[in-house]
Amino acid sequence: MAVARDLLVDEGLDQFVLRRIADRVDMRLGNLQYYFATRDDLLEAIVRNEFSNDLAAMTQVANEDAANELADVVALLSARWLTNAGSVYLPIGLLALHEQRFADVLAEIYHEFYAVIARLIRRIDPSASPARARLRALLITSLLDGASLQTHATRNQRTVNAMSREVSRLAIAIAHGR
Repeated sequence: MAVARDLLVDEGLDQFVLRRIADRVDMRLGNLQYYFATRDDLLEAIVRNEFSNDLAAMTQVANEDAANELADVVALLSARWLTNAGSVYLPIGLLALHEQRFADVLAEIYHEFYAVIARLIRRIDPSASPARARLRALLITSLLDGASLQTHATRNQRTVNAMSREVSRLAIAIAHGR
C-alpha cells in the first residue's frame, strides 16, 4: 500500500498501474491482483487508508476551547492536504465525477469529515442547528479542498504556508457564522 501510495503521489494516476506497483515491490502481478483485482480496488484502498489516518489524527486533537481545537484540526488537515496527501484525494475526486463507485466512497468519507467538524462548530456556536453546523462543515472542507487544488497548481511553499494560515482564519469565521 505504501509503495502504491507513493507512486500515486509522485507520478500521478496515469502511472498508477498494477504492473508497475508489482514490479516496485518485487511481486508477481498475480499476487498483487489476489489482494486488489483492479487498479480501482487498490486506489479505493489507498484513499480509505488515507482517510482513516486523517480521521484518526483529527480525533486525537483535543482542546478545551473549541475554536482552538477547530484551528488545530484545520491546521492538521492543511498540513496534510496542501502537501502530498492532497495528491491522494484529488484523483478520486475527479473519478467521482463519472464513476458511481468513487462518488459513493467520496460521499462516505466526507460524511465523516463533516460530522467531526460539525461537532466542533456546535461547541463553538451552540445556537447553530445541526443542519447549519453541517453546512458550515461542508464549507470548511470545501475551503480545504480548494486550497489543496490551488497549492498543487502553485507549488510555492510560502504561498502554501500563507494559504494554510488563511484557511484556518476563515474556518474559525465560518464556524462562528460570520
